[in-house]
Amino acid sequence: PGEFFTPAIEDLIRASLKDVFEDMGKKNLMGSIMDENPGPFKLVLNTRYPDEVPLSTMPPPILAALPPLEEDLEYRFIGRRLVLLDVHAHLIVDYTDEVLP
Repeated sequence: PGEFFTPAIEDLIRASLKDVFEDMGKKNLMGSIMDENPGPFKLVLNTRYPDEVPLSTMPPPILAALPPLEEDLEYRFIGRRLVLLDVHAHLIVDYTDEVLP
């Protein structure tokens, strides 16, 4: 971890998400994140996201608060981790812990 989610990016994401959670209500937004969340499982960088594990949707206010990505990358929550996923190769590119307030 750490190629995309550098300490500076993690700080930016934490601050942005804190604001979103305050504006939208922590309980409701967290419920939305965890509704389809596959829960924690072992993440290994540069390996394929498991085909048997569903991809959770990302609430629009969360996506709007996160730094923009290239077209072939997406954010996903797995448990409480924020994951960067290459959608074409279905690879876990990077992940970070401790960004949810």
